Amino acid sequence: MKPIVCDVAIVGGGPAGSVMAALLAQQHELKVVMMDPKLDQRWIPNYGVWVEEWEALEKLLGFSLRNCLMKTWPNTDLFCGGSHGIPVDERLRIKRAYGRVDRTALKNELRTRALDGGAILLAKALDAESVVHDEEGSLLRLDDGTRVRARFLLDCSGYQSRLVTLDGTHDPGVQIAYGIECEVDMCPYGEDAMTLMDYRTDYLDNQAAEVQMTAAREPTFMYAMPMGPTRDGKKTRVFFEETSLVARPPMSFDECKKRMELRLKYLGATVLSVEEEEFCYIPMGGAIPVRSQRVVAFGGAMGLVHAATGYQICRSMAAAGPTAKAIADELKKASYNPDTAARAVYDSVWTRTTRLQTPALSAPHPH
Repeated sequence: MKPIVCDVAIVGGGPAGSVMAALLAQQHELKVVMMDPKLDQRWIPNYGVWVEEWEALEKLLGFSLRNCLMKTWPNTDLFCGGSHGIPVDERLRIKRAYGRVDRTALKNELRTRALDGGAILLAKALDAESVVHDEEGSLLRLDDGTRVRARFLLDCSGYQSRLVTLDGTHDPGVQIAYGIECEVDMCPYGEDAMTLMDYRTDYLDNQAAEVQMTAAREPTFMYAMPMGPTRDGKKTRVFFEETSLVARPPMSFDECKKRMELRLKYLGATVLSVEEEEFCYIPMGGAIPVRSQRVVAFGGAMGLVHAATGYQICRSMAAAGPTAKAIADELKKASYNPDTAARAVYDSVWTRTTRLQTPALSAPHPH
């Protein structure tokens, strides 16, 4: 069987791979093949974004994302009291709107644009050991024997990529979070705001001294998105997430879950039912890909996560436009060389300024 021939093969069909498929196929009119064995599955992570940043992405990408926010809040709250002379109930209110991404709507928007541009989407896995590079591009074999011949290979498979080589020792800190989409008898936070961080530790005042010392040494915060009352009006729906911002080695999910349960009990909120659990694992900082290699990484595989906060979806989507343009520009050259093209695309994302910023953001921070 002859291979499927394309300009760009994209490995991974998450947000990073999907936005690149949409831009390359629809806006740059390139032949795109995207492969992912979980292509048709629901995207698991929940994404929170600043509304201003989300609206700015529309201009960068050239299409509307306004229908891809499930809910927005006009204010964003933080609670950091209980130490350094700050009253425990003092609230810091940021008058900036915050939004929750509708994962299904965003996936549909990006996939529809990719398909409209003629992209081929395959629910198949790549055999990473089968990839062969030559002077014209790369030959890939999928788990069912399908072969794909691509002039350019883009890896959007995430943090545990098996296709790219990293530059130096990779020892990132890790953000860990345990989250639940649930129904509660009452929301302990203001429903006119998204609570970005509740770092207070008064919920542990009645716990053993060792527990309190551990929490001071390894802090976590609550992240809460009030979603409004249930249909019967008797309960309210909230997405809660207890988060360890960054630690090396990482905190356990069980510890985050235990702290969430203690915090909610202290705040007087009773969880009546759990619709969904989330286990969030985000490498923070660490090594970036070697820029001289043939395979170009993007998204999580490229380290496109803010190394101080864990924000990633907006950073990847903001970088998608310049990256897609760089790929298209290289493929249009009469003297196309896949190695030269890969280096040029890496340089378009990891500029000198970005590379200089990364070590500073990745450095361990004292508590």
